[in-house]
Amino acid sequence: LSLNYVSDDDYLKDLGDSLAVTSKTNLERTGELTYRGDDWGLLARAQDYQNLDDTLTGSERPYSRLPQVRVDLQRPDVLGGTTLHLDAEYANFYRSGSVRGHRLDMFPALSLPLADQWWYLEPKAGARYTAYRLSDTDPGEDDSPSELSGLVSLDGGLLFDRSTDYFGSAATQTLEPRLFYLLVPTGDQDDQPIFDTGLLGFGFDNLFRENRFSGADRFGDANQLTLALTSRVLGASGEELLRASIGQIYYFEDREVTLPDEPEPDDSSSALVIELDAALGNGWRSRAGLEWDPHDGDNGTIDKAAAQLTYRDEKRQRFFSAAYRLRDGVTNQTDLGAVWPLNEQVRLIGRHYHSLREDRLLEALAGIEYGRCCWQIRAVARRFVDGTGDDYNTGVQLQLVLNGLGRLGQDIDETLERGIYGYQ
Repeated sequence: LSLNYVSDDDYLKDLGDSLAVTSKTNLERTGELTYRGDDWGLLARAQDYQNLDDTLTGSERPYSRLPQVRVDLQRPDVLGGTTLHLDAEYANFYRSGSVRGHRLDMFPALSLPLADQWWYLEPKAGARYTAYRLSDTDPGEDDSPSELSGLVSLDGGLLFDRSTDYFGSAATQTLEPRLFYLLVPTGDQDDQPIFDTGLLGFGFDNLFRENRFSGADRFGDANQLTLALTSRVLGASGEELLRASIGQIYYFEDREVTLPDEPEPDDSSSALVIELDAALGNGWRSRAGLEWDPHDGDNGTIDKAAAQLTYRDEKRQRFFSAAYRLRDGVTNQTDLGAVWPLNEQVRLIGRHYHSLREDRLLEALAGIEYGRCCWQIRAVARRFVDGTGDDYNTGVQLQLVLNGLGRLGQDIDETLERGIYGYQ
C-alpha cells in the first residue's frame, strides 16, 4: 500500500530535495495484492493519481486503473513435454476528459523446450486477443474494438567452454552464440486507444522480446531475426567474473504497427548493442554499454553509451564510483561519487554530477560522518539544480544515529543511495 497526498500543489516544488522530486506532476496512490504459486502468479491493483499541475491536458496525465487484475502462468510438461504459457489481464482505465473504458487481454502460448549440455532450442506458438469496451469516444469511432494476432518464435543457442585463467586464477571461458526468430503478422490496431502503452527502451535484453511495446494497446508486427554472441569468464566456484555481449536484430519486413503520430520504421536492422561487465579484482568492477545506429548519418551514430568504474572494499566501508552517460541529443553527463573513511571514527562523503552538454552542475554533495561503536553524527550539504533553468536549491542535512535505538533527523542514508550512483 502506497498512499501519497499533498494539500498544496507546490509542496514538492518548494520543499523537494532532488530534481526527481521537484519535477513530479502526479502523486501515485496504489494498493496491490500479489500471490505467487509454483507455476502461476496473480496481481490485483488499484491505482490512482493526484494531479499537481492544472496546466496539463488530458493526454498528458496518466490513466487510473480501477482496478487491474493480471494472471501469469507457465506450466511445464503439459503434453509431450510442452510448456503452457498464459498472460491474461483485465483493467478499467479512467481519466476525466478522455476516452476511458475496459480492456481485456489474453495471450496463451505453447512452447517445446529442448536442450542438452551444449545446446538448447525452444519453438513457441501463441495467439493474442485484445478487446475493449470504451466510453466518451469521438463520433464515428468504434467503442468496442478488438484484435486477434498470432505469434511464432524460435529461440536457440550453443554453449562452448574452455579452461583459461583470469588474472592468474583458474577459470572457464564460454562462447554462447544465440539466434532468435520472431514472426507476428501485421494487424490494424489504429482504432485501439493508448491507455498505458509506450515503446520500450532498447538494450541487449530487448533483442529477444516478443513485443517492442510495453502494455497491451499495441502488439508489434515482426518478421525478424536476432543474432547475438555472449562470452563469459567463470571462476572456480562458478561466479561470473566477466561477461561480454554483442547483438543486433535484422528485419525482413518494415514494421507497420506504431503509436499515434509515430512514423513506420523501415530500417533493415536495429542498432548494434554491446555490453561489458568485468570484475577487476580487489573490489574493483567495471561496466559499459553501447548502442550504435548504422543507419543514422554517413558513419552511423552512437545513440546511447554508458560506462562505470566502481570500488567497494570487503567491509563495505569504502566506496568510489566514476560514471559517464550519453544519450544522443539528450544527455551527456559525468558522475563522480565517493564515501571514504579517514580513520575508524571519520568518513568523508562527496559527489559531483555534471552535464557536459549544457556545461553546468546538476548536483554537488559534500559531507562528513563522525562516530563510535554506539553512535554516529552526520552532516551533508547539497546543491542541486531545480529545473531546466539556472535555479539551484541548497540545503544542509543533519542526522544522529543511535545504534540499536533509532535515528534522529533527516534520512541521510536515503539521500546517499539516491544521490551517489551505485552506493548501498
